[in-house]
Amino acid sequence: MGFDKTMSATGCGKAHVVGLLPPFLSNDDILFSMDESTSLARTGSLAVGVGLLILGVGAYIASGFESITALIPALFGVLVIGLRIAGDAVGRERLATYGIGALALAGIFGSARGIPDLLALLTGSAVESTIAAVSQGLMIVFCLVLLGIVAQTARTTQTG
Repeated sequence: MGFDKTMSATGCGKAHVVGLLPPFLSNDDILFSMDESTSLARTGSLAVGVGLLILGVGAYIASGFESITALIPALFGVLVIGLRIAGDAVGRERLATYGIGALALAGIFGSARGIPDLLALLTGSAVESTIAAVSQGLMIVFCLVLLGIVAQTARTTQTG
């Protein structure tokens, strides 16, 4: 049994199983996308990038346009979106995905200093800046999602 790679009208590769199949199966029953991990990386990273962009702009607006550092998640969002679009444009999707993973790690480590404030806020204690604590906590969550996407993409690429 082998694989016959064909291209669809959208340019996404599809693989058909070729060989002896049981009479109740056809090639259409065993159709799968070879670009599933790329699609997850593309869609997921763009969605998280937009989420970070909205988080940063929202935090900046909520701070009364006073805290320029509230825009840090927006900067990360723009970088994630830019890496994804540039990587797709030049055919370096895997490199873009790993770059996004490195950016996600930087986001986690940079926002980790806000964890004590977030925990204090969750337990009902007062914090210096509620907006900063919530924004840093959400940035960690978004960056963990990005790392999950990168890990899933790497795992799928290695086994696929």
